[in-house]
Amino acid sequence: MHQRSSTGALKMSHKTIAVVAATLIEAHELVEYLQQHDGSAGNASSDIINISFTALAWNQEWPDQPFAELHWLCTNEQMPKPAQDITARAAIVHIHYLAGTQPPRHPGSRTYLWRNTDELARFWASFHRAQILHNALGLDWSSYETTKLSGAICQTAAGWGATHVAAVNALLIDALPELYLAASDVVLLIEANHEFSLGDAASLNNLVEDALGIRTADVFLFTEGYQGYGLKLLVLEVV
Repeated sequence: MHQRSSTGALKMSHKTIAVVAATLIEAHELVEYLQQHDGSAGNASSDIINISFTALAWNQEWPDQPFAELHWLCTNEQMPKPAQDITARAAIVHIHYLAGTQPPRHPGSRTYLWRNTDELARFWASFHRAQILHNALGLDWSSYETTKLSGAICQTAAGWGATHVAAVNALLIDALPELYLAASDVVLLIEANHEFSLGDAASLNNLVEDALGIRTADVFLFTEGYQGYGLKLLVLEVV
């Protein structure tokens, strides 16, 4: 994701993310939300990776250069399902549906089923912010970036608590254990304040892994004044 120069200074890397929706207005709404919550403006640590978001209507002309990631929003009946060549448009393709629909399999893409668009926006605002504010405590993102998918629906869950146990219990309400028994490539995003320690990381990791019977690759998002512990789980594939 980033490199060090011969002097030891971090080099900027750039990531482009597209949001594609039925209308340009809908795409802009999500892009604006992601930009407002990405935490990059004026933050010194954001010089590690820079993310730029592009809003597109599905029937617009595509730019020549593929994106690093692409969110295709099948969140209303006006939005068609993506064409088979959508994976040529970005290295990682996320296809989003809302509850009540039966998503088809999209081989090579990552498909999600959300309760509503607010849940979708909150999850990805935190996730992309963690990418921007990449820190040494977390993993190197390789499992997230290189996992090849069959098109099965990715599982997500979220929880918050004032203590480690309370946060994990809240996560378990959202994450049915039977869905994770055969899971591989699981990313756990932990949100906390800057007083978070390696001991906290180990405790939360152990509690989640023991409860769900899985191994997680952890990423971290630290925010000044954050109260408690927020957990977000992304299962990229179930084998």
